Amino acid sequence: MKKGTKITLLCIFVPIEIFFCLATFVALFMFPPVGIVGLAASTLYLIVIISIWQSLKGKKPILNLFREGTKTCKKCGTTYEKAKSFGCPKCAEEKRKNQPPLPTLEEMEYARLKRKARKAAFWDFVGAVGVIGELSEMNDPPPKKRSSVLNSTDYDYSSLHSEEGHETEDGYCMECDMAVEDMLE
Repeated sequence: MKKGTKITLLCIFVPIEIFFCLATFVALFMFPPVGIVGLAASTLYLIVIISIWQSLKGKKPILNLFREGTKTCKKCGTTYEKAKSFGCPKCAEEKRKNQPPLPTLEEMEYARLKRKARKAAFWDFVGAVGVIGELSEMNDPPPKKRSSVLNSTDYDYSSLHSEEGHETEDGYCMECDMAVEDMLE
């Protein structure tokens, strides 16, 4: 990055740092939790300013914001500039060369038709299983009807509860989910 850009960034960050320091100082006395957050923000800005200053002086910065300097690849030993690439360009070129060739249009079309045929066969199988299931349900005997909960069809609830076919426990019918006494009232 150019030296002028670094100076411009430094001129932007210094007033912001001054503002955060003053706001943090006031906030620490008025409302300490906000002051602690301000202290963290002002510390971050201070580290950025120090890094820009060290970069301008030509030293190794605390935070390498501009990806300056060179790096040596551990795999092949090539030295490259950090600012120009994120990884070793020689290793990246080797990796690109060793890639298998892309399939042709005919190969991709053939693979698509094979996938489509596999999916169609699967759904044909699912449909066949569903038809077999429906046919087996037709052959099953109809389910038995439960006996009526109430002995009669009076709608004034004056009938007695039939305990046949119902589980009762301590005066509570488990099937009807009601107390037997409530049914008798």
